Amino acid sequence: HGALVHHGIGVPQTGGQDLSNTFPNIHFITTTHSPLIAMGAADIAQIFVFNGEGYLEETDADIYSTYDVGQVLMSELFNLPTDRSPKWDEAIRRRFELLKKQELSAAEKLELQELEAQLSKLAFGESTEEIEARQLILEAAGLE
Repeated sequence: HGALVHHGIGVPQTGGQDLSNTFPNIHFITTTHSPLIAMGAADIAQIFVFNGEGYLEETDADIYSTYDVGQVLMSELFNLPTDRSPKWDEAIRRRFELLKKQELSAAEKLELQELEAQLSKLAFGESTEEIEARQLILEAAGLE
């Protein structure tokens, strides 16, 4: 017999441990598209991924317990190139391209300033409080 169980947002990080504690003699096999479940399972599970040839390989699961959601999404588990919306990809790429140049023309300097103004809207904090604090700093400095 099987059951489909839906839990709230906080459960994915602890649900696997709860199941293991409740049923210590049962091994659970699961697949997921959720980085939260992968992070929650890192301390208690063996994690396997398909390699480029289609074979399963075991990963070092312990490292994922130290990752944030973005890092898990960009790891071998999910293989995303970035944890940002694709609409920012070109702006980020172009900014790095300009920053690598030894000298910038006046037009490139202006372009870089505009890119940095656009990219300053991206959230980088680890928590909602940090994101809000960054926004307040930008507003206080007259940059927003």
